[in-house]
Amino acid sequence: MTEKQIQNYIWEKRKNFADLLVAPQFQKVNIENPTYASPSDVLYNMVINRYEKLWDTMNEISFFGCEVPLTEEGKSTMRTDFLANRCGNDGIVVVELKRSDQTARQAYTELLAYGSYLRTKFTPMSGDDIIYVLISPVGERIVEQATINTLIYDNNKVCLLIPKYDDGDINTLKLELWIPDKKVFEDLSYSCFNRENISVSKIVWESLPDEWSPKPGEKPTPEMYNRLNKVSSIAAQLMEERGIHGFVYCAQLIPEFAKTGFDMNAIVLAGVNPYKVARERFIFDIALNCPPKLADRINKNGVNMLDILPSLASKAGDVNTEENYLEQLEETWTSKLDEIGYEILNSLTQTFERDYISKEHGEFTWETLLDNSEDYLSDNLDIHLTGVFRQLFFEYARIDYKYIRTHSDKELEDFPAYQEGGIPYEFIDMVNSQGYVRMFIERLANPFLLDDYFLEEIKTARFKHSLLNINKEDNNK
Repeated sequence: MTEKQIQNYIWEKRKNFADLLVAPQFQKVNIENPTYASPSDVLYNMVINRYEKLWDTMNEISFFGCEVPLTEEGKSTMRTDFLANRCGNDGIVVVELKRSDQTARQAYTELLAYGSYLRTKFTPMSGDDIIYVLISPVGERIVEQATINTLIYDNNKVCLLIPKYDDGDINTLKLELWIPDKKVFEDLSYSCFNRENISVSKIVWESLPDEWSPKPGEKPTPEMYNRLNKVSSIAAQLMEERGIHGFVYCAQLIPEFAKTGFDMNAIVLAGVNPYKVARERFIFDIALNCPPKLADRINKNGVNMLDILPSLASKAGDVNTEENYLEQLEETWTSKLDEIGYEILNSLTQTFERDYISKEHGEFTWETLLDNSEDYLSDNLDIHLTGVFRQLFFEYARIDYKYIRTHSDKELEDFPAYQEGGIPYEFIDMVNSQGYVRMFIERLANPFLLDDYFLEEIKTARFKHSLLNINKEDNNK
């Protein structure tokens, strides 16, 4: 059966498209106690929730185009198989049909190109205004992972429908929703939240006493802290815009440092370094059965791009043996964070008379920053999460509060995360809080750290806005 036959049949049945759809069985991971919920389980359930909404959309779309040329003068023609809209809702549905799972590999590139074209025609159109649908067999893992990646990390609305029919009979055509295996989410989320894989750029700028920081012997004013929080809030928007998954906050050295001449103000930008994650994931995957020769090479020269992309060996094996490009990419990735930090500070500190302030920056991992004395010698202000960190923060909060509402105080006694002071009465009091958000980041890295030992560690961590509402006197003990 050809793509053209399937295309023509779907177009003929467009008014009854819902009849071609096979109702899926949505099964979520049962999270009995969210204290120990893993990011992969929560991500999986988030995707199933999105799929349920997308499935409702699939049953309500109305086709208004078939084999539509998308052309620009002087450029090659693209053709999308179908265009549709959501009945009663805003947005365009772009549908691409692939007969073979081999051609499906290029489908997402084409789909996103179609979406980009439409957004130029309906400027300013948001990414949320387009739903991407791929109708294709599934056989290659890259297609499955691309579906999940674009859904979670790119935040696109995308679903994959698998065509099924009997003995080549087009009249038996049915479309089944592809629901991902939970294992895919373990691969995607593994190592993403490891402290060492979160790269950090810390940029400090001159104190500017009485404007941004206190004069010697004085305390910072609420207006100073409000200014610093505005800086981090706008930086978070830029991080979201550029697809960086992480967090950002401003900090100011405690007032006692005002007389030392140190730069008092800082912005801390942190994001998941994808190259570090790829390296750690590779090592994890081969750890149990690593050939001695490979182990010797990695011990000597580290993981390189040939390990991540073996197909490079066909024409560029020597190039990637001589130079470790993966290591270079790991080391330079933080420049994305530097760029945002400098851009924000250059803009927000300008005045009628001043267009420049002195700045310095340092690079850390989240692990090394937490060990730096400046972290607990500073007032760490509102923290803003971006990307998948933000999505997971809100989802964890939803299941946490639901769990609390449906369990007695006695039942909650065994779970440290829900003991008095462990979670505020209103969720709004968690948002932007250093203590709660830092605990959440630890929770992503290893949910099982939420035990009595870890709570003792938190009590001595000297966070200015700590999980357990430690006051300033406690911090100085």
